[in-house]
Amino acid sequence: MCIENICLVSGSDGGVTGDGACTASQRQASPLGRLAASDAGEGDQLGGAIALAGSWMAIGADLDDDRGDDAGAVYLFERDGQSWVERQKLTASDGDMQDGFGAAVALDGDVLVIGAPSAGAPAAGAAYVFTLAGGTWSQQARLIAPGTPEVDDLFGRAVAVRGDRIGVGAPGADAGTGAVHMFRGGGATWNDDGSFLPGDAAESFGAALAMSDDTLAIGAPLDDDTGTASGSVFRLTLDSEDWVSAPKVTASDAGANDQFGSAVALAGARLAVGAPYRNETGAVYVYETGTGGEIIVTRTDEAANDAFGRAVASDGAFLAVGVPGDDQGGTSAGSVSLFASNGGDWVEIGSVRDDTPVDFDTFGASVALAGDQLAVGLPLRDGEPALGEAGAADAYDLVCP
Repeated sequence: MCIENICLVSGSDGGVTGDGACTASQRQASPLGRLAASDAGEGDQLGGAIALAGSWMAIGADLDDDRGDDAGAVYLFERDGQSWVERQKLTASDGDMQDGFGAAVALDGDVLVIGAPSAGAPAAGAAYVFTLAGGTWSQQARLIAPGTPEVDDLFGRAVAVRGDRIGVGAPGADAGTGAVHMFRGGGATWNDDGSFLPGDAAESFGAALAMSDDTLAIGAPLDDDTGTASGSVFRLTLDSEDWVSAPKVTASDAGANDQFGSAVALAGARLAVGAPYRNETGAVYVYETGTGGEIIVTRTDEAANDAFGRAVASDGAFLAVGVPGDDQGGTSAGSVSLFASNGGDWVEIGSVRDDTPVDFDTFGASVALAGDQLAVGLPLRDGEPALGEAGAADAYDLVCP
């Protein structure tokens, strides 16, 4: 069954501005320190994916070798005062080489979802559900695509969780058209809640996901609607207990190879979409649900190949945009651009960069926001001593000056 732009295959804000001493647009990023794995290994690439919720941060290291070459792992850090402290390292109970466990992470309360897009039959993929109890995270469920998983489905390349619902993207499914699978439940029981394919010829549907209380945003960055790989975003909204398709979103100035939909973020009624190759520099498009309005966000010091918008995070008052191709501190050393909501517009409040930038660190390859907490991934950062591409993450608070 197709509902406008999405086909059902099967089925069984606000914003935080701190203590009120200053406005969101006056905030500055205050560093809390660099996070590295206690058992860092060469090539682990910690920081390729990050999620924040409350006092917890989950950081993916999808090339960790504990359970075999590139089987992957996820590290859990807990906020303790002005520091983030490593509490636990997670691996899949059935982890195997090249699973890529940790390529995607999503946190909501005491539920953590981890994607392993290359697990199972070659790159069929899986997603794992962990829950928190007594200060310890434990595996509760292993999710796979309903039916017969196919080679190169990449199930788990993107994940999202909100309350009792989980979304898992499989952008390689259906010969690269892509699919999104929904699950509903809790604890160790998560039931099939519908699988969706795009109702048109979109490609890479499910490459990026974001979920709010009543909306699921699905990135399809290789969709060709308005030019080759111009990209699009599909939306599903909850109507009582049913998912209903909302109009498909494309950029007003879409062009070939923009890859609009490479990253998506939802905060209340606000949708942010990354198009990292728009005009060679990148852009982020922000939409207010119900108004149809579009705001195009760019940075003042943009340059070619910045990949501005390769990662996006939004939490009400703030928008963080990863710029992993930024060359100001070194070739692709990277940065993160910060914006604050100001009525109907977004005000650039500054850029965050590595204090000791190095070529190809790709600072900003992943970003996460939770209120006035910011986390940034540097998956290609070398560790100490001489651990090439061990990866790291930096933590910040957005504070009054």
